[in-house]
Amino acid sequence: MRGIGSWSISLVREHAISSVPWREALRRLEAEGWVQIVPNVGALVRAHDADDWERSMHLLARLEGLGTALSSAHLTPDDLDEARDLNARMRAALETYDGPAYGEPASAPPRPPMLP
Repeated sequence: MRGIGSWSISLVREHAISSVPWREALRRLEAEGWVQIVPNVGALVRAHDADDWERSMHLLARLEGLGTALSSAHLTPDDLDEARDLNARMRAALETYDGPAYGEPASAPPRPPMLP
């Protein structure tokens, strides 16, 4: 890939990942307009404005809703109890302005989907 040089190789080594997913991730970020690959420089993060952010949040909300709708047929009562517990913890964190506790569920590793 043009523009991917020694800076990329050092990051691949530093994070102990294969260069293939690294390059693919950079290609995707470039295709989506998040970064610009500059030869002999590296990947530059593109500046975004409030409209970009708002469009991203609207898309994210739609995708989360779609994901919930598609997975709902596969949820068990235990899954629903876990979701209610998570919702209650996040609500409590929001009411006390505890940002780290509110964001904690988002930083947890995702559970693999349990499909029949």
